[in-house]
Amino acid sequence: MTNLLKIIARFHFFLLFLLLEGIAMFILISNNSTKSSVVISSANTVSGYIFRNFNFIAEYLSLREQNRKLAFENAQYRNSFESSYRSNIVTKREISDSTYRQQYYFITAKVINNSINRQYNYLTLDRGSAAGIKEDMAVITNEGAVGVVREVSENYSSVVSILNRKIGISARIKSNNYYGLIQWDGVDYQYVTLNEIPNHIPLNLGDTIITSGYSAIFPEGIPIGIISKYKHDEQSNFYIINVKLSSNFKNLQYVYIIGDLLKDERLKLEKSVESYE
Repeated sequence: MTNLLKIIARFHFFLLFLLLEGIAMFILISNNSTKSSVVISSANTVSGYIFRNFNFIAEYLSLREQNRKLAFENAQYRNSFESSYRSNIVTKREISDSTYRQQYYFITAKVINNSINRQYNYLTLDRGSAAGIKEDMAVITNEGAVGVVREVSENYSSVVSILNRKIGISARIKSNNYYGLIQWDGVDYQYVTLNEIPNHIPLNLGDTIITSGYSAIFPEGIPIGIISKYKHDEQSNFYIINVKLSSNFKNLQYVYIIGDLLKDERLKLEKSVESYE
């Protein structure tokens, strides 16, 4: 109240002027119908303009809330798209035969990430432990070997590609059964090197290279590639053999993950033999 009185005392001349102007305007309008209508019309125009712009500002300020609601509705709509879901159906190829005992089974998976330009390349697949995927399972395509499962979560798995300098795959030449080790030199994603083949063995360009079956990961006979060129290593008694890969690693979409029903039995036996060394 004290502050209000101070303001009135400070601006009492200006306030008195406004009061007198208001009284004069009222008397003028009351005694003159023409001017009264003009003033009322002008006041309506001004008030209409003010309210119109006020509504515009209010609508503008409400856009954020409207956008939030619209985004929520769009999200709900998109959630109904088929592309928002992944199939939980696991395609598992098994063989039932009264004469032969099944050893391998195949699970299909989609490649959702892949690298080919690094020294240590990996793939990510859309299948994990929930689909029966485990570490150290072989991964192939219809064309040939791809890599080995290394890490597994519930719904995904990470695969060490053949195009990874840390991995080596036991392989053999199909025509003569000599075996060696497939490794990548980190240069070209289309080629790997077959090592440890003695240089007195006859070779031919186009010879097929397949998995040897000597490891507990890849079954025997999975294609790897063909010999594209070879030469004698002057510092050893072995060849340097370039192998063009059968699988196109730049176009991987779907793969097969191979499970071995007899793997644990084999590893247990081999481990027991190692204890005698």
